[in-house]
Formats: sequence, C-alpha cells, structure tokens
Amino acid sequence: MTFGSKLKSLRQEFQLTQNQLAKKLDISKSNISKYESDTIEPNMKTLVLISKYFNVSIDYLLGNSVKVETTYVPSPSDTELIEYFHKVQNTSMISEKDKAKITRFFPYAVALNDEEMDLIEYYSELSVKDRRWIMGQMIDLIKKADENHTEIPKAQ
Repeated sequence: MTFGSKLKSLRQEFQLTQNQLAKKLDISKSNISKYESDTIEPNMKTLVLISKYFNVSIDYLLGNSVKVETTYVPSPSDTELIEYFHKVQNTSMISEKDKAKITRFFPYAVALNDEEMDLIEYYSELSVKDRRWIMGQMIDLIKKADENHTEIPKAQ
C-alpha cells in the first residue's frame, strides 16, 4: 500500500474531505490530492503533522510497519463546545457524564453563579475609563488585604 492510499484510507476513516484535512493540517487541498494520488510526497514537517493528526507512526505512513489499532476519539465540533460552555454556567442542571465532557473540553472552566454573571454583564457595558477605575479599586483592595493579611471585605 502506497503513502497516498494510506493517507486516503485514514482520511476516509476519520470521515474527512480533502478540504477538511487540508484545513486541519494547514496545507493546501491540492497537496492532499497530490499526496493521495502519489504525484508528490510530503516533506518531513508535513509527514510529522499527518502522523500526529491520525495518531499513527511515520513508519506506518511510509509502509515500514503495520498499523497499530487505536481507539478513535472524535474531536468536539465548535457547536458541541459552545453547547457545553453554556451548560457549564449552571452545573446543577447537567449530568455527571456532561460534567466529565466539560472538564475534558474546558479543564479550567469555572461555573459562575447568577450574581457573578450579572456583574460580568454590567462590567462589559461600562466604558473603558470606568472599567479601568474599577480595576484600580480592585487592585487597591487586594493590596490592602495582602498587607494586612486579611480577607477582602464583602460588599453589603
């Protein structure tokens, strides 16, 4: 089996068009077509990109070894990521399975309560001058708390 036929087989296994693969690898669609028809061969950098993307060895791509079966885990679509991002806003409404997915997609995500969401929305509507003033006030409060080794007082 040639490099081109292996590339085509992998691309089809991952249910990608030549155009989609080209975008994911940041190379031209015409080069993908030429690789698959064995008209040209990729340079080493591209070969490494292809092997990493499909999770196969360069030796496999070049015909020097057999493919080791791997479990295919599809990448989330943009729509799926946005959906999970919105769900993370209210973690009490999502299942444990979805929480695990959210953690996988957004390892540093923090769920905000309604008050925090309102505060962010209000802040985003402020002028740049007002935002800077607020940031200055927050920095001053944090510095004072650090100097006194105390907690920042809560608003009443």
